[in-house]
Amino acid sequence: MSKQNMEFKDSGIPWIGQIPKHWEVTKIKYCLKENFGGCWGDDLENEQISQNSRLCIRVADFDFDKQKVKQTADTFRNYTKSQILSTKLQDGDLIIEKSGGGDKMPVGRSVVFEQNLFGAKEVLFANFCQCFRPLNINNKFFAHAMKAFYQNNNMRFFFNQTTGIQNLSIFNILNAFLPYPLLNEQKK
Repeated sequence: MSKQNMEFKDSGIPWIGQIPKHWEVTKIKYCLKENFGGCWGDDLENEQISQNSRLCIRVADFDFDKQKVKQTADTFRNYTKSQILSTKLQDGDLIIEKSGGGDKMPVGRSVVFEQNLFGAKEVLFANFCQCFRPLNINNKFFAHAMKAFYQNNNMRFFFNQTTGIQNLSIFNILNAFLPYPLLNEQKK
């Protein structure tokens, strides 16, 4: 169906406006299997990688243009078994920057984690980030929607800024509305 022949409807959300008639609108939290914050872990002892050391993805490892984690990520931290189990990334997870940023580069950028770039290694992520694990939405479509949300300056509605550091209200983002088509259209 061409865009000229497509029927539209009001999304019911002022900042979204009109959406294709066959699209749905739901809160982001209903598109997720789970979401959780990262963990910084402990310094390596004598800079030696040990049994409890894991690669830790930081915001500096984000390739925002390609919407993925850079394969050159190389920060290792020590973690407890509990931390490893609770913050281990899975293929397709969306990692969102939840703290940091500034006037020129606001907080809220996101990337998709691709496990194949890191082999069979368990990979964790830093405490300045949040993991959104998609449930019933295509992860690349979701990342694209979040990037559009960021680029349209809508993340500013979720800032909690203290002492010059921007923080996102994850609660408010989870309750934000997301328009989306059927899964096969998301994949296209």
